[in-house]
Amino acid sequence: MDNRLEEGKLDKFFYRLGKKLLKIPILSGAIYKINKIYLILMPREEYYSLISAVKLFIALALGWIFVLVFQHNVGANSIYNVAITVCMLWFISFGVINRVFCNKQGRLLEMFDEYLADVRHCYHVNGSIEDAIYESLENSGSFLKLHIAQIYDLLVAKSGDIVEKYKDIAPNKYFLTFMGLCNTVAIYGDVQRENKSVFLENIGYLREEIRIEMLKQKRMNHTFSGLSIMTILPVFTLPFIERWGISNIPELVTYYNGAFGMIASIVITFLSIAAYSLIIFMKNPYMYTEKEHPVLDGLLSSGVYRFVDRIKLINPKGCKKTKLLLNKSGENIDLYQFIVKKIIVFVGSFSCGIIISVYGVRLQILQGQNAEYKWYYFMLTLIFAIVCSQIPIMIIKIKNLLMSLNYENEVMQFHSIIIMLIYIKRMDSEVILEWLENFAEVFKKSIAECNAFISMDSEKALRTLKTEESYGPFIRIVENLEDCDRVGPEMAFSEIISQHQYFVEKRKQDNEINISNKGTIGKVVGYIPLLVTVFLYLIFPFVSESINQLLSYVNEINNL
Repeated sequence: MDNRLEEGKLDKFFYRLGKKLLKIPILSGAIYKINKIYLILMPREEYYSLISAVKLFIALALGWIFVLVFQHNVGANSIYNVAITVCMLWFISFGVINRVFCNKQGRLLEMFDEYLADVRHCYHVNGSIEDAIYESLENSGSFLKLHIAQIYDLLVAKSGDIVEKYKDIAPNKYFLTFMGLCNTVAIYGDVQRENKSVFLENIGYLREEIRIEMLKQKRMNHTFSGLSIMTILPVFTLPFIERWGISNIPELVTYYNGAFGMIASIVITFLSIAAYSLIIFMKNPYMYTEKEHPVLDGLLSSGVYRFVDRIKLINPKGCKKTKLLLNKSGENIDLYQFIVKKIIVFVGSFSCGIIISVYGVRLQILQGQNAEYKWYYFMLTLIFAIVCSQIPIMIIKIKNLLMSLNYENEVMQFHSIIIMLIYIKRMDSEVILEWLENFAEVFKKSIAECNAFISMDSEKALRTLKTEESYGPFIRIVENLEDCDRVGPEMAFSEIISQHQYFVEKRKQDNEINISNKGTIGKVVGYIPLLVTVFLYLIFPFVSESINQLLSYVNEINNL
C-alpha cells in the first residue's frame, strides 16, 4: 500500500514538472513531441502520457549530461568538440524515442493479436459485434483496453462517420482496419459465405497480417542489432585517438588541433549522423513521421514565401520533379517547405564554412605560422554550401530507393485487404480505395489524391492514378477497381481470391529477402564512419607526419 502511495506521489511530481517544462520555450517543444507520441499509445490518458514523456525526457537529459561531463573530464572541451557532441546527441535522442515507440507498438500488436482471438470466440457465441467487444474487453490488458474502449464507444455512439473519426487517433493501421470491419458489420450485418461468417474470416485475415508484421519486425531488429551503435561510436572515440596519437608522436598536435583535425572531425560526424539516420529509417520507415514543421511554416509566413515562389517560377521542371520525389518518399513536407529547408542548409553550411576557414587561419597564426585568409577560401566555402544544399534532395532519393524495396510487400497487403472487403454488402471501388488509403504507406499520397476526386469522376480519377504510378502489380489493382462497379468486386478480383495463399507465402519469402538486402546495405553503411575515422584520424596523420620527418632527415643529411 505504501509503495503505491509513494508511486502516486512520484507520478504527481513528474506531472507537475512536465507542466512547468511545457512553459519553458526551448524545452517545451521536446516535451510536446514526446508527449504526442505517448498519446498515440495511451489515448485519453493525458496525465500518464505526460508523466511518461517527462520520464523519457529526464533519461535523455541525464544521458546528455553524462556524456558532456565525461567529455570534459577527458579534455575534449573545445567549442567545436562540444558542438559536435551536442549534434550527435540530438540525433541519437530521436533514435532512442523512435526505438521506445517501436517497442511499445510491437507489444501493443502482440496484445491485439491475442485480443482478436477472444473477439472471435465472443462473436461466435452471441452474434453481436458490440457485445463481443464489450465481453472481450474485460479480459484485455490495461494498455490495450484504452484503445478497444475507444472503438467500443464510437460503435455504440453511432454518430457520423466513426471510421473517419477514429482515423486520427488509431495507433496503427491494424486497429483502424478492425474498426472498419466492426463498423461495417454493425451497419450492414454479417454475411454468410459457404456457411461461414465473413466477419470471422476477415478477423482471421487480420490476425494473419498482424503476425506477418510482428515476425518482420523481430527479424528486422535482429538483423540491425548493434549497427546503430557502430555508426555513432567513432565520433566519441576521436578524443581518445587524438590523445593516443599525440602521446606517441607529439608533432601530431598540429594535425589534430589545426584546420585538418577540425575538418576531419566534422566529416566523420556528418557521416555518422547520415549512417545512423539511414539505419533508423531502414528499420522503421513509417513508425513515426513528423507532421508539423513550425520553423519552416514560420519562415514562409515571414516573407520567404515570395522568394520561394520566384525560385519555383525560375525552375518549374526541377520543382515538378522534386514534388514527385516528395510524394513518393512519404515525406510530410510540401514543395515550399522543402525549398526553405534547402535554403536553411545552404545558409547554415556557408556560415559554418566561413567560421571554419577563419578559425583555421587563426590557429595557424597562433602556432607561429604565416597565414592569411585567401580569396579562394571564400569560393571553396561557396562550393561547399552549394553541395550541402543538395543533401536534402539526395536524402529523398535514397529514401525513394529504399522504399522501392517495399512496393511488392504493400501490394500484397492490398490483396489481403481486398479479400476482406469483396464479400461485404454494398462494396464498391470508392469504398475499397478508402480502405487501401488507410492501409497504404508507399502509395498513400497518390491514393489520397485519387480519393479526393473519385466522387466527381471515378473513371478519370482511376485513370489519373494509373498514370501517376508505374509499378505493374499496383496498376493491375487499379484496373480491377475500374471493373469493380461493372462486374462486381468478387468477379473483378477473382484472381486475387484464387491465389491468396500463394500471395501470403510469397510475401513471407519476399520479406526475408527484403530484410536480408536491407541488412547488407546497413552493414556497409555502418562500417563507413569507422573506416573513414581510421583513415582520417589514424593512418593519414601518422603516415603524413612520418613522411615529413623522413624528408627532414634527408635534408639534414644532404646539408652535411
